[in-house]
Amino acid sequence: MIFFIRFITAACLFAFLGKANIWLNPLSNVLLAIGYRFFLILSPLFSKIGGKYAITIALLFSVLGTIFFCFNHNYLLAIGAILVGVGFSVSGYLIKSEASETPTGAAHNKIALNAGSLLSGLILLISLNSKNIFFGIAAILLLMLSIISFIGSKKQKEIVLPIAQKRSGKKTLGWLLVGVAMGIKLFGVLSVLPQYILDHNSSLPYWYGIMLFINSGIIILFQLPIIHWTEKFKKNNNSFKITLSVMVIGMFLIAFPQLFHAYTLIGALIWTSLLSVIECFASYLDVQGSRSGFLLVKETSVGLGAGLTVFFSRYFSSHYASIVIGASGVIAIIIASILLYDDLKTSVRKSSKDPIAQGMEQQ
Repeated sequence: MIFFIRFITAACLFAFLGKANIWLNPLSNVLLAIGYRFFLILSPLFSKIGGKYAITIALLFSVLGTIFFCFNHNYLLAIGAILVGVGFSVSGYLIKSEASETPTGAAHNKIALNAGSLLSGLILLISLNSKNIFFGIAAILLLMLSIISFIGSKKQKEIVLPIAQKRSGKKTLGWLLVGVAMGIKLFGVLSVLPQYILDHNSSLPYWYGIMLFINSGIIILFQLPIIHWTEKFKKNNNSFKITLSVMVIGMFLIAFPQLFHAYTLIGALIWTSLLSVIECFASYLDVQGSRSGFLLVKETSVGLGAGLTVFFSRYFSSHYASIVIGASGVIAIIIASILLYDDLKTSVRKSSKDPIAQGMEQQ
């Protein structure tokens, strides 16, 4: 059930972001782009007030916001963008916080996201020229999800978010930088690659869309094997060390797309495939963040890393932008490793739960 909710909400989110440039005004478009990450800071509030029905309540927010998208009034569109942002970010984080307690759960969460991304790509290929029909169908679908979530929540216990008992400024900053690095990695294919291609071509070639499908496809296929392999080295927290080391490699790939001639089909294919494999390793940071109690800090700062990537990509030439972006990621990881030195030395508590896997078994 949980896997299905994550899959459908991800598909709706990416489809909304794709249509936002066409059907939403600039303000609501910006609010939606920022809100689907930023508003996850409200997750503890939803969890406290809604208890085990917090996901259902968040989904109802997204339903109401989607209905507002059917109107043309600027204020209603802005309110709709805020409600949708709250609904998707909070429901997504509540699901992710439960899933990330185990490597299998974190892997299934990432698979659901990328499967949703693939589905949204297919949805956007279908010519739905009516805004009201598009958002109307989405609202009905999200309402059905909220009903399913409500029914399933009756049998579940209260949602407990992973929050560190002893917080320190050093660890908080460390996990914030980890999130920045993940945001940079996440937007490598979405921002660095297209800008690099545009510096060599007058427009994006048809095969750029194929790269996005390949990125999601590789993650779906290899996420589980890679995260389970990484977990085998959990002694002395070597899994965390391996993941951060692989992330550094990913930053070097982002810094030098020219080494692969990524403006060509073959070069982009190799470059994208390598980064997709590295994204599978990055999912272990969700597990580590959950076990350490800093998942919310990490997730909040992912948007900051994504924003920095977009900023450098748009305001610098692709050659210098990629180097600055990659270097920023390496620096963030190095500083984070220093600040999280204690976590790198010893393993943190492991939970025996696997909510996503359990949810799949219940389907």
